[in-house]
Amino acid sequence: MILRKLEPRDAEPMLAWMHDPETVGLLKTDFMNKTTADCLVFIEATRDESKNLHRAVANDTDRYLGTVSLKGIDQKRKTAEFAITVGPEGRGTGAAAFAMAEMLQTAFEKLGLETVYWYVNRENRRAIRFYEKQGFQPLTARPAETPEADEDPRMVWFLCKAGQKPVFSDHEIKAEKFRP
Repeated sequence: MILRKLEPRDAEPMLAWMHDPETVGLLKTDFMNKTTADCLVFIEATRDESKNLHRAVANDTDRYLGTVSLKGIDQKRKTAEFAITVGPEGRGTGAAAFAMAEMLQTAFEKLGLETVYWYVNRENRRAIRFYEKQGFQPLTARPAETPEADEDPRMVWFLCKAGQKPVFSDHEIKAEKFRP
């Protein structure tokens, strides 16, 4: 597995997961109405990495499997929001665990962040099980480290701090990589 910058050739496989009801059914964004042009605009916008860092998750033959992101990077608060979507082709391959481990390492070691947070629809049992398998537990409320946001009772929040030792049980990356 590799993480790399998004490229225009990723637009079609990106659109494929956006139009997969199992992948996007519980996400907040209406991906089902996105087009190839929307994907290309998004990919072009990822060139600006001042506040957001988006990467393609690709297999060993460089085939796009999904996107992993750090959004709203705030160097003053030392925080960012984590996001990941892996399409059907990447499920069960270890791609999500790999991408999460690599992006958290980037957040803490390269960007010097202290907190990474994310949320998921409480009905998204697959995502919640994945995060729990990685060693994270759902929080009972929105973490204080997050920017002010409307509370959405449908969402469950997660948090990772620099130095925290997640499990990453289905990937060979070890927790030592998360030491600040």
